[in-house]
Amino acid sequence: MAVKTNKNLDSHINEYSYYMVKDNNKKVKDLIDNALGVLNNDGVYGYYVFCKSKGGHAYKAFIKDIVDKFKGEIEICVDKDKNGDRYNNFFLALSEDLNSLLFFKEIIERILIYARYYAKSMSDDK
Repeated sequence: MAVKTNKNLDSHINEYSYYMVKDNNKKVKDLIDNALGVLNNDGVYGYYVFCKSKGGHAYKAFIKDIVDKFKGEIEICVDKDKNGDRYNNFFLALSEDLNSLLFFKEIIERILIYARYYAKSMSDDK
């Protein structure tokens, strides 16, 4: 598995970060901070488990949409598991290639940091 580079990756990250917080509310800001903390302390798979446990918007915006939009940056092909969930298999396969794992972690981290900045800029309590 190799890491692919995309010269427009930062602009895609920027665009996606804005999408995450465009309907800015306190719950999303708290979720971003918590997810970033889990990612930094417990790694990518810990981040996946945390966001999956939150369900709803966290699972869609923080897992499904990120994987669907950015999985092309790394070469990992996965099938759905017996429950029809391909995201768990994606994160398991990701852990088998250190370069891809670290690159994808950096993508997620940058998305969350940019989203935090967007959320802060949109909040009424600047």
